[in-house]
Amino acid sequence: MLEIKTRPATPAPSPPLPEIYIYRDVLDELRFNGGWRAPEVAMGLIVGRAFEDEWGRVYLEVEGFVGATHVTAPIHFIHELRSRWKSTQDAQRYHLPEGEILGWFLAAPQEDAAPDEHAALIHNTFFTKPWQRGLWITPSSLAALRPTEEGLAPHGAALIAQPTPPTSEAPALTPPAAPEP
Repeated sequence: MLEIKTRPATPAPSPPLPEIYIYRDVLDELRFNGGWRAPEVAMGLIVGRAFEDEWGRVYLEVEGFVGATHVTAPIHFIHELRSRWKSTQDAQRYHLPEGEILGWFLAAPQEDAAPDEHAALIHNTFFTKPWQRGLWITPSSLAALRPTEEGLAPHGAALIAQPTPPTSEAPALTPPAAPEP
C-alpha cells in the first residue's frame, strides 16, 4: 500500500497529470551527466518515493539517482545492471534509506535522441513493479516512459516547484552619530 500524498506544486500546469516529479537540482545533475561524455549517454537508476494522490493515481517523486554510468548505446546498460545490481541497491539504501528504486533514466546529449527497443528491454527485464518508470532526458526535454504493448510511451514529467524562501526586508542602516567635539 502506497502512502497517500497530495501531488507537488509545479511551476506551470502540465496536463495530463505528470507521472514523475523531479527536483531541479537532480534534473540539472542528470543533464550535466548526459552531456559530459558526448556522444555517449548517461544511464542509471532513479530513486525516491512512490505515492498515491487523493484519487488513487500513482506518481513518483525523484529525489536522486544511483548506479550511473556512460554507455555508447542503451543495450550496454543491461550488462552494467546485471553486474552491479546488488551494489547499486546497496548505494540506494545507504544514500536514501527512506526511498526506493523508482526506475531508470537515460540522459542524452543531443535533442534528437529517442528511446529504442533496448530501452523497453531494460525496463521489462529489471523494473517489474507496475508503477516503475523510465525517465528520458535531453538538454531541453523531460519525459516519463511508461511500458505499453508496443514498447515505451512518453508521458508527463514535471519539475517540483521549490518554495521561494521568505524574504524579510533588512532594517535600514542608520549612519553612526558623529562624534561630539
